[in-house]
Formats: sequence, C-alpha cells, structure tokens
Amino acid sequence: MFDLPKTILKQLLSVKNTHPERLSHAELTISDRIVHCSLCDNFWVRRKNKIPERCPSCHRRDWDRPLITAMLLAAKAAEDTAHAMEDK
Repeated sequence: MFDLPKTILKQLLSVKNTHPERLSHAELTISDRIVHCSLCDNFWVRRKNKIPERCPSCHRRDWDRPLITAMLLAAKAAEDTAHAMEDK
C-alpha cells in the first residue's frame, strides 16, 4: 500500500465516480483498488486483491467501519459541546 499525492488522488477519484460502462479496463481495475479510511480520511491504492488489514496512515484495524466512525465522531462532538458549556 502507498499513499497518494492529492493531485493524483483527485484524478483517481474522478475515475472511481464515473459510471463503470464508460471506463477502460485499466481505469476499472484501478478504481476497484482505491480504498478509504473512514477514521483518518486517508485514501490509498491497495496493491493486493485482498482487503487491507490496517490503514497505512493511522494503523487502525477498524478503518473500513463507517458506523464505528460515526459513533466516535458523535461522542467527540458531545464531549466538545460539554467542554464548551463548562467554559461558559
């Protein structure tokens, strides 16, 4: 796995968001390999066909679980709100 520069990532995501019938075989292959960590918001291209075990950026094993991410973000927002109320 390797991290992508933002300019290349933008081009790859435009390929990923295109209808599959309009893509060439090479574009379709690369679009299937783009993965996203829902915890640290990192995108990368996986080298193997299997799903990666960890995010290369934050090294978390639960990188592909958006429900857990939503719960963590909600808990953090509630904590930030509580701290803001205490400061007043």
